[in-house]
Amino acid sequence: MELGFPRTEPTARHAIVVVDYGNQVAGLLVDGVSDIFTVGEELIQPTPDIAAETAKLLLRGVIALEGRLIGVIDISNLLPSPELVAA
Repeated sequence: MELGFPRTEPTARHAIVVVDYGNQVAGLLVDGVSDIFTVGEELIQPTPDIAAETAKLLLRGVIALEGRLIGVIDISNLLPSPELVAA
């Protein structure tokens, strides 16, 4: 799945983020990873109304952290549901 972006050739800068969702494990090719952190559910705010429709579909919400607004991806909207994979 390319999320509407043009296909890209992996480079040394790219990273693969491994996600465990339900009974499936998937690798997501991303442009890069700068920080990894854990936050509580209470810090996740709704996606702003001014966000693009694609962002509203893909994001579960946003987190304001250290002067940045970070999108929280909703993995359930990226991968097939665990029930479909198990079938």
